[in-house]
Amino acid sequence: GGDPNDGGVGGCGKCVLVQNPQSMHPDWTAVVMKKNRCPPWSHGCDAGKPHLDIAAPGYDNLQYSTANICGGRPGTGFDSKQQSATLGSWYKQCADTAKCAHLCDKLPETFRKGCRLFSSWGWKRGDPSSVKYRAVPCPAEFRKHVGAQFGADGAAPAPVPTPPAATPRPTPLPTPLPTHRPTPAPTPNPTAISTPSPTPAPTPEATTPMSSACKAYCTRTNVVLTASKACNKIKDQNECLHSYMYKTKFNKGKVTPCVLKKGRLPCRPQKKKGIDCPGFPGACPALLFERPSHMATVKTGDIVQNDLP
Repeated sequence: GGDPNDGGVGGCGKCVLVQNPQSMHPDWTAVVMKKNRCPPWSHGCDAGKPHLDIAAPGYDNLQYSTANICGGRPGTGFDSKQQSATLGSWYKQCADTAKCAHLCDKLPETFRKGCRLFSSWGWKRGDPSSVKYRAVPCPAEFRKHVGAQFGADGAAPAPVPTPPAATPRPTPLPTPLPTHRPTPAPTPNPTAISTPSPTPAPTPEATTPMSSACKAYCTRTNVVLTASKACNKIKDQNECLHSYMYKTKFNKGKVTPCVLKKGRLPCRPQKKKGIDCPGFPGACPALLFERPSHMATVKTGDIVQNDLP
């Protein structure tokens, strides 16, 4: 229906097809339905900036959330706000969401399947910069499913799963007594023919694995390979914090992070925090190249934050 806050355009109940190239499965797509409006005062919801929050169970981030009522009303399915944010800071301990899927077991049973499904997508960042989307008709069964989750007063109580009926066990038959059989005479073992031992293959030389500090840069952007060329040419704070400089003639060939001065722009390279990373970036996991698509490419904010319970 119409929404007076955006010129009457509205969109609640309509669906979009979403694709995230910055994930372990860049070819995956998901149909999502608009259920609320992104408040202009919320993080990443500035005027003129396309923004999307996906309501993934357990992925709310209380630092940015403005409307979390989990545990505060009956029927939300969670015991508290904190429980609904169990995976809200996944990026502090995992390289992608798939590696944090085990945390879904800390959620109520009703939400675990949905949590594991989203986690398996393998998002590498909570605010990917090249998300693709386009409007699509909502599938009928999807509309029916979402409609069952909400009532006139908001979220409807989650249904309690019915335990399976116990299957009666059959009474085992008595074990018959064994019939005595005569012991056969032993058969002499044949004389074994000696076989020469094979020559062992040479042990390959061990290679030094890449350190975790170096691996952290595998999912960031080498600004040297972009149009900016250097940290001090970056004009966006978020882009600055996810960028680094690496080339053989800069800072003695060390991987050097881009940082903000006192938490704000300008963005500068911090040479003192540069580290030696032998084999970088060749030892990083294989890059996923973006396929041509007719979908629109937009910049998004903290896309896995959740303003819904």
